[in-house]
Amino acid sequence: MGVGLSNQWLIIYAVVLIVYTILMYVVGWVAERRISSVEDFLVAGRKLPLPMATATLVATWYGAEVLLQTSDEVYSGGLRNALMDPLGTGLCLILAGWLIAKPMWKMHLTTVPDFFYRRFGRASEVLSAVILVPSYLGWVAAQFTGLAALLEIIFGIPFVWGVILVAVLGTGYTVLGGMWSVAWTDAIQLVFILIGLLILGYETVTFLGAGSFAIGLENFWKQVPLDRWTIIAPETQGADILHLCGALAIGSLGNIPVQDLMQRMFAAKSAEVARWACWTSGVLYVLMAAIPLFVALGANAVLGESEESGVITRMAVKLLNPFLLLIFVLAVISAVLSTIDSATMAAASILGQNLFLHLPVVRKKAWNDKTVLRLQRICVIVIALLSLATAFSGQTAYELLRDSYSMTLVGLFVPLMAGLYWKEVSNRATLVAMLAGIGCWFLHWLLDWEFALQGWLEPTLPKNVSWLAQVPQELLSTLASLAGLILGANRWKFTLNRDHGNPLPEKT
Repeated sequence: MGVGLSNQWLIIYAVVLIVYTILMYVVGWVAERRISSVEDFLVAGRKLPLPMATATLVATWYGAEVLLQTSDEVYSGGLRNALMDPLGTGLCLILAGWLIAKPMWKMHLTTVPDFFYRRFGRASEVLSAVILVPSYLGWVAAQFTGLAALLEIIFGIPFVWGVILVAVLGTGYTVLGGMWSVAWTDAIQLVFILIGLLILGYETVTFLGAGSFAIGLENFWKQVPLDRWTIIAPETQGADILHLCGALAIGSLGNIPVQDLMQRMFAAKSAEVARWACWTSGVLYVLMAAIPLFVALGANAVLGESEESGVITRMAVKLLNPFLLLIFVLAVISAVLSTIDSATMAAASILGQNLFLHLPVVRKKAWNDKTVLRLQRICVIVIALLSLATAFSGQTAYELLRDSYSMTLVGLFVPLMAGLYWKEVSNRATLVAMLAGIGCWFLHWLLDWEFALQGWLEPTLPKNVSWLAQVPQELLSTLASLAGLILGANRWKFTLNRDHGNPLPEKT
């Protein structure tokens, strides 16, 4: 059911949203005029300046997960549920600027699997692509379901049709203009996101203060339950520390090898722009993400205790008049669409460049830029359809996100860092590391085990260290990847790879 808007306001909402959608497609159409090569479509011709590179990074990261799903988790369980996102993902951007932005940009790559090809060969390229593409399906599906839930609350659109509608709208303009379209629309959408967040945050505080912002802040600190601020509880300290490490690792390290981050690095006009875009976007992301979490904490005083989801949307409906609610709706739509276009673009780039183009039946044909561009656009549609199927799989959005982040952490983080900084690491070691990490993770996933060796480890441990049985399975799988790398290495000697050498030529 909708929120009971009058027919007049429903018409206004519909007109504004139609105009907004048309604007996004006009931007996509204009961006298409700039597409003359595959490099233009995938990495915007490597010409993005710092402001646009920063804006597209923040808008990409800022999606339904932090605005809608993480806010629900914080509302029900407190700030401990914000460790993976936004704290972990914000930290990821800082680490990426420090560790990988400069060397990866200098390699003149298009996709993450291109790095594994240049460094190790075709087998590592294909395996990394096979790990990366499925990891995006859950992320995109979470955006579909998040925005569909809002459309159901605001307009009464049935959830299933809402998911389909979001998928169509979010994919269309990406097909048109590629990375140029994504970068331009991200910059526009970021403005709507920021305005909507500030309005909702301000209205929450003034409501708590009965019209006074200053009193509202004071009441906020008094009325938010103490347990909502607790990250590590004294009675479960050991287990909570493991939870903290696992969540931070998934959010910060699991996002480093992802294509959407790397694609924006590659699209920057210089290595320094790539580094500074990561650093500035990391800080901006955490600051912007703090607003909906602040609102979610305050919701306990406004809405009371409840297990009902959609806390940010319910707060907006309760606190905002129809005009301000319209701005909020545009902010949420902007946040979700900016993530959908980026994620589908990232997965489609890998699917086309590193998988389809190198199938034996395909490589026999002569492919020019026009044909490859058509293939890339088809891949965007394929990823959208697969994500749509994932959205109807029955998993919650939080589960979809956790699985997405985990796959890249356990399968690619160790091989990527080894390829950049360990000169002697071999193709065999990289393959063993990928298979060991993703294999260990997949086994736990199949058995529905949240913790390492769940049910096996606990009976063997003394009571005073029984909390060790709650080691997140993602940490065990990452250690398995590291062990596989070491066991598969040809040499035990470690030499720092200062030039990030590229033993293989660029792909043609």
